Amino acid sequence: MNQIMEKLKELTSDVLCKMFFLIEEAEPIQKNFVFKYGVCLENNKFSMILLFTEKIAYLLTENFLGTEEISEEDIFDTLKEALNIIAGNFIGLYMKNLSDKVPVPYAIKNINELKTESYPAKIMFFNENPLKLMFKIKE
Repeated sequence: MNQIMEKLKELTSDVLCKMFFLIEEAEPIQKNFVFKYGVCLENNKFSMILLFTEKIAYLLTENFLGTEEISEEDIFDTLKEALNIIAGNFIGLYMKNLSDKVPVPYAIKNINELKTESYPAKIMFFNENPLKLMFKIKE
């Protein structure tokens, strides 16, 4: 699973750089981050989740839409689109056996209630803020 997560991390970094103009950085000194936004897509074979701080979600949306006038709905729509692009590329390149279609992403409205202890995860940093990437193959 570690090799799969590393491939997913590389692909995520590439998509966020090319489509959302965010460059992955080294881990910053600050360690206290609060994830505010989450998006998920899943089917009976796998689940993929992205969690964002408020700052990185806003910046990603601002870069994607090209405007500073952003609503909460804009943020969730952009984050779902990012996840859809990442998942579609990842499944198409590495996990074709999991699905012939990418499920529709949905917003996670209360990430504090999310149960992700069993999910392999990678933390990535953009503009000194983390993005948490989780992927689980269901058995």
